[in-house]
Amino acid sequence: MTTLTSRRILVAFALCAALPSLLLTLACTSRKVRSSAQAQLPAPEYRVDPSATPLANDAHEYRDLLAKLESERAALASHYREATSQTEKDRIVSQSRSAVVRTIYAEIFPNWYGTGWDFNGTTEVPRQGKIACGYFVTTVLRDAGWKVQRARLAQQASENIVLSLTSEPYIKRFRRVAIDDFVRTVK
Repeated sequence: MTTLTSRRILVAFALCAALPSLLLTLACTSRKVRSSAQAQLPAPEYRVDPSATPLANDAHEYRDLLAKLESERAALASHYREATSQTEKDRIVSQSRSAVVRTIYAEIFPNWYGTGWDFNGTTEVPRQGKIACGYFVTTVLRDAGWKVQRARLAQQASENIVLSLTSEPYIKRFRRVAIDDFVRTVK
């Protein structure tokens, strides 16, 4: 293996390790009202209202939310099984995809705001205890309806987590790229 290839692999691993940390930091910090001078990201239907009242720290409410989400997921699965045409199935898949993204951004993430971080954190309850990066990612995926082995997956390097959820053609690795180019590419 050449030195250049080794460096590229090292940079790819470093980026993959840093991304969950960045997501965890963004998701687990308390909400602050943004000034109107700050740039707003597109797709507001997936963004949390920064002026909303902080959520109560109630594990029962979070469990109720997850039960409601599971009920919605089961209803969509039932509609898919009953669909009689490929067009109808495609519509339901699209609807399901939108529901998962909305659920994560607008319902699951806000519950985790303010949760403490710790390298060894394993909490399953928002704002109670602390959580590590890998556990945050796998807990959110599990709570959104994915069937994942939470602890086993959480203890993997971020590259392995990504590779277990998707295949190489859908993975993008970045090195020495301006932040604007990075954001434009991942949108």
